[in-house]
Amino acid sequence: MNVIDIKNIKGLSGKYSIKFGKEKKYVNIEDDKITLFGRIKSYAHGGWCNYKIQDIFISKQKTGFGEKKFFVCPECGERRTKIYCYDNKEVFKCRSCLGKNIYSERCNLYDGGGVALIEYKFFNLISELDLSETSKKRHIPFDSRYYGSCKPKYMRYEKFELILKQLTALSAMRDTVILQKCSYSTKYINGLLNSNVLKKLKLIDIPDAIWFHEV
Repeated sequence: MNVIDIKNIKGLSGKYSIKFGKEKKYVNIEDDKITLFGRIKSYAHGGWCNYKIQDIFISKQKTGFGEKKFFVCPECGERRTKIYCYDNKEVFKCRSCLGKNIYSERCNLYDGGGVALIEYKFFNLISELDLSETSKKRHIPFDSRYYGSCKPKYMRYEKFELILKQLTALSAMRDTVILQKCSYSTKYINGLLNSNVLKKLKLIDIPDAIWFHEV
């Protein structure tokens, strides 16, 4: 899914490249329209040739602070702030004319219970620590022995110890996803990270407890 937002072209003029999957297209931005075009290799001309794909006109609305710009949808003629191109097609149109749920192919971090979700939670959590002394270290796989001096001054020791346990658990869960090909639901991960079971476990025992699915 490709999208052009009117806010992103504010103050721009001239030619810019945009990605269409692995390919590149180009957009020429003017005050009253943008022109989308592509390039093809022309052996007859001994180089690249441009071809126009589409003109998308820009409408202006006066406001108390100046003027606001909108795209004019090439299909329905309505004013829109965003236009979309779907399924590697080259023509942009508004969301209504697209006839497609624009969120249907968005990669959901919370689907699948895989590495992406665990790493997302891991790095959100580790950002709460003072990592000035470990900034050059690789944080995953996580080894709590190297993080004893990373407690922020304002943080209580109980909170700091819990974060170390949670990071250890997430690192171990990531290993099981990769090596055991298992998965965890978001509900399970959140429940484990805040459970009394995890709080009572010793740091050294957490990796084995996760690996053998004892928690």
